[in-house]
Amino acid sequence: MNSRCDFRGLTLYHSYLPDKRFVIFDFNLSRAGEIINERLKDFTGLLQTDGYSGYNTQRDREDVITFGCWDHARRKYTDVIKGCGNNKSGKAGQMLKKIAELYKVEAEIKDKSFSARKTARQERSTKILKVIKSFVDKINAPPNSLLGKAVTYTKNQWTELTRYVEHGEAQISNCWVENLVRPFAVGRRNWLFMGNEQSAQKAALIYSLIQSALLNDLDPRAYLEYVLNQVHRMRRREVDPATLLPHTIDRSLLEKSTDDKV
Repeated sequence: MNSRCDFRGLTLYHSYLPDKRFVIFDFNLSRAGEIINERLKDFTGLLQTDGYSGYNTQRDREDVITFGCWDHARRKYTDVIKGCGNNKSGKAGQMLKKIAELYKVEAEIKDKSFSARKTARQERSTKILKVIKSFVDKINAPPNSLLGKAVTYTKNQWTELTRYVEHGEAQISNCWVENLVRPFAVGRRNWLFMGNEQSAQKAALIYSLIQSALLNDLDPRAYLEYVLNQVHRMRRREVDPATLLPHTIDRSLLEKSTDDKV
């Protein structure tokens, strides 16, 4: 699972396994770690996040295997280059070239089985990571400089950043969940205010259902129309809501609903 905590009170959770793809937009006025801990209290398995401290409790759990995000680490070196007038000849530019080698491996193995990906990573990516670690350890930059902050992030997250090579089903970054929030980030100026917390939570639910429907190749309008028509049956407990989620619903129900209208 990928997770991303937004500074505007929105946390995203994304299950990227082929047969369990869904996304949850979780709105809360607080970004405290307790909010994340409550959401993930029954979760076990693989969890990929950025370096936000709110995930520290999850990193300490024995039944959760946590991973870092190379996109976030790489972005900090990109910021260094931008701050230096786009000069790519320095330490940050060299670091980006080394990180690019990791992504090259991922591009070549993205369609392979989990076991084949793990093998390729351990044969190729492990060597690249050793080079990167040796390079980072030799960088001597002021702690408060952009380069210093980038190096500190990399060192602090190193265990999580390198763990993906041991798990073929894991990703090198949580960019998938970043991409899922992008449509809303693009239009946020048009719907910047929700009125109140309850409205925001309802909107987050609708966002979750729409995006999850798209992830599972469902027509969001047809899906929502069918599910909303099952509300009274769910209240009477004639239908289990868990069976109507985008990644669990019987697709034939949606097809039948469409055929009945025709």
